[in-house]
Amino acid sequence: MVNSLVVYATTAILLVLAVALGLVLFKHFTQPHPNIGIRNQAIPVETRRKNLRTILTDFTVALKKAGATKVVPMYGTLLGLHREGDLLCHDYDVDVGAFATRAQLDKALTLLPKTYQPSPAYKRAFMGDFVQVFHRPSGLHGDIVLLKEDGNKIRRDYMMRRIPLIGSLAYQLFTHEPMDIARELILPTTSIAFESTTVDLPADPRALLTRWYGDQWCAPHVLCKPGCKQCKVANSAEAKKKCNA
Repeated sequence: MVNSLVVYATTAILLVLAVALGLVLFKHFTQPHPNIGIRNQAIPVETRRKNLRTILTDFTVALKKAGATKVVPMYGTLLGLHREGDLLCHDYDVDVGAFATRAQLDKALTLLPKTYQPSPAYKRAFMGDFVQVFHRPSGLHGDIVLLKEDGNKIRRDYMMRRIPLIGSLAYQLFTHEPMDIARELILPTTSIAFESTTVDLPADPRALLTRWYGDQWCAPHVLCKPGCKQCKVANSAEAKKKCNA
Protein backbone atom coordinates (compact mmCIF):
# COMPACT_ATOMS: atom_id res chain seq x y z
CA MET A 1 0.00 0.00 0.00
CA VAL A 2 2.74 2.42 0.98
CA ASN A 3 4.72 1.58 -2.15
CA SER A 4 1.67 2.25 -4.31
CA LEU A 5 1.18 5.66 -2.70
CA VAL A 6 4.83 6.52 -3.31
CA VAL A 7 4.51 5.53 -6.97
CA TYR A 8 1.31 7.56 -7.39
CA ALA A 9 2.81 10.59 -5.64
CA THR A 10 6.00 10.41 -7.71
CA THR A 11 4.00 10.08 -10.92
CA ALA A 12 1.83 13.06 -9.98
CA ILE A 13 4.88 15.21 -9.20
CA LEU A 14 6.53 14.28 -12.49
CA LEU A 15 3.36 15.11 -14.41
CA VAL A 16 3.11 18.50 -12.70
CA LEU A 17 6.76 19.23 -13.48
CA ALA A 18 6.30 18.15 -17.11
CA VAL A 19 3.27 20.41 -17.52
CA ALA A 20 5.10 23.32 -15.87
CA LEU A 21 8.12 22.84 -18.13
CA GLY A 22 5.86 22.65 -21.16
CA LEU A 23 4.19 25.93 -20.22
CA VAL A 24 7.55 27.64 -19.69
CA LEU A 25 8.84 26.47 -23.06
CA PHE A 26 5.59 27.43 -24.78
CA LYS A 27 5.77 30.94 -23.35
CA HIS A 28 9.47 31.18 -24.18
CA PHE A 29 9.16 30.20 -27.84
CA THR A 30 5.83 31.82 -28.69
CA GLN A 31 6.56 35.37 -27.56
CA PRO A 32 4.61 37.58 -29.98
CA HIS A 33 6.50 40.03 -32.13
CA PRO A 34 6.00 43.44 -30.42
CA ASN A 35 5.90 45.19 -33.79
CA ILE A 36 3.83 42.68 -35.73
CA GLY A 37 1.32 45.32 -36.83
CA ILE A 38 4.07 47.53 -38.24
CA ARG A 39 5.99 44.65 -39.77
CA ASN A 40 2.97 43.47 -41.76
CA GLN A 41 2.61 46.82 -43.45
CA ALA A 42 4.25 47.41 -46.81
CA ILE A 43 7.63 49.05 -46.30
CA PRO A 44 9.24 50.85 -49.26
CA VAL A 45 12.35 49.01 -50.41
CA GLU A 46 14.84 51.79 -49.82
CA THR A 47 13.27 52.71 -46.47
CA ARG A 48 13.59 49.10 -45.33
CA ARG A 49 17.17 48.85 -46.53
CA LYS A 50 18.09 52.14 -44.84
CA ASN A 51 16.68 50.86 -41.54
CA LEU A 52 18.54 47.55 -41.91
CA ARG A 53 21.78 49.46 -42.44
CA THR A 54 21.05 51.41 -39.26
CA ILE A 55 20.43 48.20 -37.30
CA LEU A 56 23.66 46.58 -38.52
CA THR A 57 25.62 49.73 -37.72
CA ASP A 58 24.09 50.13 -34.25
CA PHE A 59 24.62 46.46 -33.39
CA THR A 60 28.25 46.56 -34.48
CA VAL A 61 29.06 49.77 -32.60
CA ALA A 62 27.31 48.67 -29.38
CA LEU A 63 28.82 45.17 -29.36
CA LYS A 64 32.36 46.43 -29.94
CA LYS A 65 31.98 49.12 -27.27
CA ALA A 66 30.87 46.35 -24.90
CA GLY A 67 34.01 44.34 -25.62
CA ALA A 68 33.15 42.01 -28.51
CA THR A 69 36.32 41.22 -30.46
CA LYS A 70 34.52 40.53 -33.75
CA VAL A 71 31.01 41.19 -35.08
CA VAL A 72 30.45 39.09 -38.20
CA PRO A 73 27.45 39.40 -40.58
CA MET A 74 25.74 36.05 -41.05
CA TYR A 75 23.08 34.37 -43.21
CA GLY A 76 21.07 36.81 -45.38
CA THR A 77 23.03 39.80 -44.12
CA LEU A 78 26.28 38.26 -45.33
CA LEU A 79 24.60 37.18 -48.57
CA GLY A 80 23.56 40.73 -49.36
CA LEU A 81 26.92 42.28 -48.49
CA HIS A 82 28.89 39.72 -50.49
CA ARG A 83 26.54 39.23 -53.44
CA GLU A 84 25.24 42.75 -53.93
CA GLY A 85 27.53 44.97 -51.90
CA ASP A 86 24.58 46.03 -49.74
CA LEU A 87 21.86 44.55 -47.57
CA LEU A 88 19.11 42.64 -49.36
CA CYS A 89 16.35 45.01 -50.42
CA HIS A 90 13.54 42.67 -49.34
CA ASP A 91 14.95 41.46 -46.02
CA TYR A 92 13.26 42.01 -42.65
CA ASP A 93 16.12 41.37 -40.27
CA VAL A 94 19.85 41.60 -39.65
CA ASP A 95 21.91 38.60 -38.53
CA VAL A 96 25.27 38.93 -36.79
CA GLY A 97 27.57 36.64 -34.87
CA ALA A 98 29.49 38.25 -32.03
CA PHE A 99 32.65 36.92 -30.42
CA ALA A 100 31.56 38.06 -26.98
CA THR A 101 30.41 36.80 -23.58
CA ARG A 102 26.86 36.88 -22.27
CA ALA A 103 27.87 39.71 -19.94
CA GLN A 104 29.22 41.70 -22.89
CA LEU A 105 26.02 41.06 -24.82
CA ASP A 106 23.98 42.28 -21.85
CA LYS A 107 26.07 45.45 -21.76
CA ALA A 108 25.74 45.97 -25.52
CA LEU A 109 21.95 45.87 -25.22
CA THR A 110 22.12 48.77 -22.76
CA LEU A 111 24.30 50.75 -25.18
CA LEU A 112 21.83 50.54 -28.05
CA PRO A 113 19.63 53.59 -28.68
CA LYS A 114 16.31 53.63 -26.83
CA THR A 115 14.51 52.79 -30.07
CA TYR A 116 15.56 49.13 -29.64
CA GLN A 117 13.75 46.54 -27.55
CA PRO A 118 15.31 43.15 -26.75
CA SER A 119 12.84 40.29 -26.91
CA PRO A 120 11.24 39.69 -23.48
CA ALA A 121 12.06 36.01 -24.01
CA TYR A 122 15.78 36.80 -23.72
CA LYS A 123 15.45 37.98 -20.12
CA ARG A 124 14.00 34.68 -19.01
CA ALA A 125 16.15 32.56 -21.34
CA PHE A 126 18.06 29.66 -19.88
CA MET A 127 19.85 29.06 -23.18
CA GLY A 128 21.38 32.46 -23.63
CA ASP A 129 23.47 32.42 -26.79
CA PHE A 130 20.95 34.33 -28.86
CA VAL A 131 18.82 37.46 -28.64
CA GLN A 132 16.32 39.02 -30.99
CA VAL A 133 16.24 42.81 -30.81
CA PHE A 134 13.37 44.80 -32.28
CA HIS A 135 13.76 48.20 -33.93
CA ARG A 136 10.48 49.81 -32.90
CA PRO A 137 10.33 52.67 -35.45
CA SER A 138 10.59 50.33 -38.45
CA GLY A 139 9.10 47.06 -37.22
CA LEU A 140 12.29 45.30 -38.31
CA HIS A 141 14.58 43.32 -36.04
CA GLY A 142 18.05 41.90 -35.69
CA ASP A 143 19.37 38.61 -34.35
CA ILE A 144 22.62 38.40 -32.38
CA VAL A 145 24.28 35.02 -31.82
CA LEU A 146 27.24 34.57 -29.48
CA LEU A 147 30.19 32.75 -31.04
CA LYS A 148 33.36 31.30 -29.55
CA GLU A 149 36.52 29.58 -30.74
CA ASP A 150 36.82 25.94 -29.78
CA GLY A 151 40.02 24.48 -31.22
CA ASN A 152 39.64 24.38 -34.99
CA LYS A 153 35.91 25.10 -34.81
CA ILE A 154 33.69 28.12 -34.32
CA ARG A 155 30.71 27.25 -32.16
CA ARG A 156 27.66 29.00 -30.84
CA ASP A 157 28.43 29.84 -27.20
CA TYR A 158 25.34 27.98 -26.09
CA MET A 159 25.12 28.23 -22.31
CA MET A 160 22.70 25.34 -21.82
CA ARG A 161 25.06 23.10 -23.77
CA ARG A 162 27.54 23.27 -20.89
CA ILE A 163 25.22 21.16 -18.70
CA PRO A 164 25.98 17.45 -19.27
CA LEU A 165 23.38 15.38 -21.13
CA ILE A 166 20.36 17.67 -20.57
CA GLY A 167 22.20 20.69 -21.97
CA SER A 168 23.46 18.77 -25.01
CA LEU A 169 19.95 17.48 -25.72
CA ALA A 170 18.43 20.96 -25.38
CA TYR A 171 21.12 22.31 -27.72
CA GLN A 172 20.06 19.90 -30.45
CA LEU A 173 16.34 20.45 -29.89
CA PHE A 174 16.16 24.22 -29.66
CA THR A 175 18.90 25.69 -31.88
CA HIS A 176 17.92 26.30 -35.50
CA GLU A 177 21.39 25.20 -36.62
CA PRO A 178 24.28 23.61 -34.72
CA MET A 179 26.94 26.25 -35.28
CA ASP A 180 30.02 24.09 -35.72
CA ILE A 181 32.02 25.68 -38.53
CA ALA A 182 35.66 25.24 -39.47
CA ARG A 183 37.64 28.09 -37.94
CA GLU A 184 39.36 28.98 -41.22
CA LEU A 185 35.99 29.84 -42.83
CA ILE A 186 35.47 32.72 -40.40
CA LEU A 187 38.87 33.71 -39.01
CA PRO A 188 40.78 35.82 -39.69
CA THR A 189 38.13 38.34 -40.62
CA THR A 190 38.53 41.29 -42.99
CA SER A 191 37.26 44.71 -41.96
CA ILE A 192 35.36 46.82 -44.49
CA ALA A 193 33.88 50.28 -44.16
CA PHE A 194 30.12 50.27 -43.69
CA GLU A 195 28.12 53.42 -43.06
CA SER A 196 29.77 55.13 -40.06
CA THR A 197 31.62 52.04 -38.79
CA THR A 198 33.41 48.91 -40.00
CA VAL A 199 32.10 45.36 -40.17
CA ASP A 200 34.09 42.12 -39.98
CA LEU A 201 33.60 39.89 -43.00
CA PRO A 202 34.44 36.19 -42.60
CA ALA A 203 37.56 34.74 -44.18
CA ASP A 204 35.65 32.62 -46.73
CA PRO A 205 32.17 34.04 -47.31
CA ARG A 206 31.63 31.91 -50.43
CA ALA A 207 32.06 28.68 -48.46
CA LEU A 208 29.73 29.89 -45.70
CA LEU A 209 27.04 30.95 -48.17
CA THR A 210 27.31 27.61 -49.96
CA ARG A 211 26.90 25.85 -46.61
CA TRP A 212 23.79 27.85 -45.76
CA TYR A 213 22.10 28.26 -49.16
CA GLY A 214 23.67 25.74 -51.52
CA ASP A 215 25.89 26.39 -54.53
CA GLN A 216 23.25 28.60 -56.20
CA TRP A 217 23.48 31.33 -53.57
CA CYS A 218 24.61 33.86 -56.16
CA ALA A 219 21.39 33.51 -58.19
CA PRO A 220 18.76 36.18 -57.48
CA HIS A 221 16.07 33.64 -56.57
CA VAL A 222 17.98 32.73 -53.42
CA LEU A 223 16.38 34.79 -50.64
CA CYS A 224 14.78 37.09 -53.18
CA LYS A 225 11.17 37.87 -53.98
CA PRO A 226 9.86 37.80 -57.57
CA GLY A 227 10.14 41.16 -59.29
CA CYS A 228 12.85 42.53 -57.02
CA LYS A 229 14.82 44.66 -59.45
CA GLN A 230 17.81 45.11 -57.19
CA CYS A 231 18.39 41.39 -56.81
CA LYS A 232 18.32 40.94 -60.59
CA VAL A 233 21.64 42.76 -60.62
CA ALA A 234 23.09 39.61 -59.09
CA ASN A 235 22.14 37.65 -62.21
CA SER A 236 24.04 39.90 -64.60
CA ALA A 237 26.89 38.42 -66.62
CA GLU A 238 29.40 40.29 -64.47
CA ALA A 239 27.87 39.02 -61.23
CA LYS A 240 27.73 35.45 -62.53
CA LYS A 241 31.38 35.63 -63.47
CA LYS A 242 32.23 36.83 -59.96
CA CYS A 243 30.11 34.11 -58.32
CA ASN A 244 31.58 31.34 -60.43
CA ALA A 245 35.18 32.49 -60.18
